[in-house]
Parts: sequence; structure tokens; C-alpha cells
Amino acid sequence: MAVLPPRSAEEEDAFVASFRDGPAHSSAEVDSTDALIDAVTAAMNDRRPMLAARLVQLLDEQVEIPEGTALHRAARAARMLIFEGADAKPKNWSALEEAWAAARNDHYRRVKKRMRRAVEGKGLTYGRRYGRKS
Repeated sequence: MAVLPPRSAEEEDAFVASFRDGPAHSSAEVDSTDALIDAVTAAMNDRRPMLAARLVQLLDEQVEIPEGTALHRAARAARMLIFEGADAKPKNWSALEEAWAAARNDHYRRVKKRMRRAVEGKGLTYGRRYGRKS
């Protein structure tokens, strides 16, 4: 199992660069490919998809990636990061946030209206209650 760097941008950049700028000998290349596969798997198991996505891009077409494995999930994360970007905000959350703000504003508007009626002496109800004698 590969040892991953601490969770900082500088350490992760150095870790990825160590694989990218590794030795170019044929036997060392096989070892580095195996080490790279182990690093991608460890990153996915450690819930670090951005690091795994960066590492799996270094594999290019050196290895056949079977579906359902950590390498496949990392490759999908890499595609998502390329198309969406690392700082992309999910589009569906904006509609939820707008609906939540509208509902919250409506709720507070009703609370303020009810409290104004209580302050003005009109009570908290909207009309006569049953069973009242006056």
C-alpha cells in the first residue's frame, strides 16, 4: 500500500511530480506503474478523489482499467474535474438554495405579521374563537 502525502497542496504537488518525473528505464517503469496503481487505490480508499484523479492521469494508456475498480472511479473523477473544474459549484444546489430562502422569508413574514397583531392588541387569532362569551 502506498504512503500518501499530507493533505496540503504543496505536498500533493510534490507527490504527483515524483511519479511524473520518475525514472525512464523499462524495468523501473513497470515498478513505477505498479506503485502508481497502488497510490491511486490508496488515495481512493482514503477518500481523496482529487489526488487520485491527478495520479490516474499519469497512467494514460499504460494500463487497462477494469470497470468498478478504484482506478475506474479515479478516472471518472478525473473526467469530472476536467469538465466541471475543481471549484465548480453544483448547479442543482442553487435552485434548492433559492427555494429555501423563499420559504424562509415567507415563514418570517408570517411570524412578523402575527407578532404585530399581538403588539397592537388584536390577539394571536384571526377572529372570534368558539366558546367565547363576549
